[in-house]
Amino acid sequence: TQDGLYQHYKAISDATKIPNIMYNVPSRTGCNILPETAARIVKDCANVAGIKEASGNISQIVKLMSLTDGNIDLYSGNDDQVVPIMSMGGLGVISVVANIAPQMMHDMCYKFFEGDVKGSAADQRKMESLFELLFCEVNPIPVKKAVDMMGFEAGTPRLPLTEMTEGDAVRLRLEMISMGTIRYIEQEAMNAACGRITAGGVSRRQVSNTTNGAIVLLTCNHSQKTACADFPARDFAKIAPSRRQLW
Repeated sequence: TQDGLYQHYKAISDATKIPNIMYNVPSRTGCNILPETAARIVKDCANVAGIKEASGNISQIVKLMSLTDGNIDLYSGNDDQVVPIMSMGGLGVISVVANIAPQMMHDMCYKFFEGDVKGSAADQRKMESLFELLFCEVNPIPVKKAVDMMGFEAGTPRLPLTEMTEGDAVRLRLEMISMGTIRYIEQEAMNAACGRITAGGVSRRQVSNTTNGAIVLLTCNHSQKTACADFPARDFAKIAPSRRQLW
């Protein structure tokens, strides 16, 4: 209940002097911290410093800021709503995407706070496809895969979470290449994501015999490393022109 949420945070506040932050993530918890409850908690619990708002309900967030007269540290809990929430007095984001694109997320917020709202909004729109792919399967499955693609061994998820499906992983990799979050593609790494790679290199004849979609040779200007894979044609356009070649 809402009173149960209040009593929970009140008990934590009374038991510690450490600043803490409410996490409102109804999709995870099955329970929404309503604006009236959050405002009551902030009023009565001095060391509740703020709230991570991931309800996805902008109207609810507007009401919260109205009830508290803006006297709450508000952070977006959804990467795709950062700029709208900052427009209501938000201070930034507790982010998933920042695990793989910290500079992009930093710059988006910094532009807003420096008065470049148009530039900040443009950054939000630019990353929309990446946001979508990082949540196309249950979090944190995609972000663990993305971190692994960047060369950091994040390990496999624990059951009941499973590895990202091959098709989604390929689409995520393509988007990360397009966004510049992957600097080069290792032959072995691509082999793990797509079974149609020839480990020792691909000849034109071998490529032409593969018919399931577009054949893409991925390259990067600053690296001699390349990989070739059979990707769906619809994903080919996501690769930056300087990093692609259609056979």
